[in-house]
Amino acid sequence: MATTTISQTFEPASPRQQASLIHAISRSENEEPHDKAQALEELGPPPHARGLLLLAEMSSAGNLMTKEYTHACVKAARENKQFVLGFVSQRSLNEEADDTFLSFAPGVGLPVEGETDGVKSDGKGQQWRSPKEVIGRDSIDVVIVGRGILGEVDRAKEAERYRKAAWEAYEGRIGKR
Repeated sequence: MATTTISQTFEPASPRQQASLIHAISRSENEEPHDKAQALEELGPPPHARGLLLLAEMSSAGNLMTKEYTHACVKAARENKQFVLGFVSQRSLNEEADDTFLSFAPGVGLPVEGETDGVKSDGKGQQWRSPKEVIGRDSIDVVIVGRGILGEVDRAKEAERYRKAAWEAYEGRIGKR
């Protein structure tokens, strides 16, 4: 049996919220306890209505994410749309008409500049896919790239190469290319 817990946390965005947070934290243990509703009211509203990303799928080989786990994440997100922004996943998980979740995909790679065959793995268990596969075929909204950029000498140039490839894949998906 899997249990999914959803919670919302945020950092205060205004000086008033910061002062309330400091006051709440600095209360002594001898003071009468506050109820949660009053404490949340003191903090004020979060700066963004939706901010939680659920880790629903992973791109590494041998990960422990099952179809049942992913389904439970989607169910929990639908039940908590007021603050769930989307998923870290391998494909869009928007399957119902009113699903408006964003999808963020790790494991995106490009071939070495000037080559056409892409690297499918980094030798550390990561299973890379191209921006065209991730954005075009699987309808991902945001690609997550780590070692593909960080491992390069000219990171800015490599980041631009990923940005361009992702944008071209997006334009292909919406029929502009």
